[in-house]
Amino acid sequence: MFEVLVAAYEKRGEVDLTLALAALEHCTGPRPDVSAPARTLAGLCLEQGSARRPYTLLAIAGLAGEGTLRKALHVLSADASPSSRTS
Repeated sequence: MFEVLVAAYEKRGEVDLTLALAALEHCTGPRPDVSAPARTLAGLCLEQGSARRPYTLLAIAGLAGEGTLRKALHVLSADASPSSRTS
């Protein structure tokens, strides 16, 4: 599912990240290694500034690994800081 979402994002420029989390939630058996496609999804979202659902993005970034999670936290916290807002 993650690979399909990466392809959809690359084609359309957006994707519903909740679909990826729902796929993992309903996965029976051992959880597959989704770190590589999760890293790609998170990276694409962060590059385009697409953080409409920041908690979902953080969850995907966490699946991608510590480096991606730190980058997402940095970007999202910068977006939330008062100095980044315009009056």
